[in-house]
Amino acid sequence: EGESVGLAVGVKKEYSRNIEQPETEQSVIGPKDSFVETLNTNIGLVRQRLRDPYLRVESVVVGKRTKQETAIMYLADVANPQIVEEVRRRLSCIETDSLIGQMQLQEYLEDNSFSLFPLMRPTERPDVTCSYLIEGNVAVMVEGTSHALILPITFFQMLETVDDYYTSWQYATLIRIVRMVALFLSITTPGLYLSLVAYNPELIPTRLLISMDAA
Repeated sequence: EGESVGLAVGVKKEYSRNIEQPETEQSVIGPKDSFVETLNTNIGLVRQRLRDPYLRVESVVVGKRTKQETAIMYLADVANPQIVEEVRRRLSCIETDSLIGQMQLQEYLEDNSFSLFPLMRPTERPDVTCSYLIEGNVAVMVEGTSHALILPITFFQMLETVDDYYTSWQYATLIRIVRMVALFLSITTPGLYLSLVAYNPELIPTRLLISMDAA
């Protein structure tokens, strides 16, 4: 009484599978819930952890025939407005009859489909999604998909794991440094070994060369 606006709240019952443990991103000490194929449930899982008044959820319908509801989630005071606007523009420019899964949406959103490095990160964990939202990333979720797309993503963010957020910063930093060193060694060591054995065997000590030849 006395108000000039009203609230429209959807109360329809939606049939979906129960919230279960993550299958691909398991954590030892982290929470044990994951996204499902219902968009409203996935949004609720994020809101349950991120009760921030600046959390924004925008809905876009994609697909002329399937009319898949797509949600854009971001923190208005943290995310870059230009990135949010670019994501909004790319979703609105999608012209297709159907949008079946997450990979199809990813092809429409990414800059270069032939890039050797991933430009987005799919995740099935609500806690990981909240962590990226706090860092300023944008999350895109589609009805019927149990994963959220995090964008844009950097190379070093791909070296992070779920348990990094549930340990001390000293230990997490050490583990990330070890991953970077291991990545560098895995890229350079095979080429170095091949160059020594095939092209510059005189640089290898004689005893080591004999043992390598015997092996």
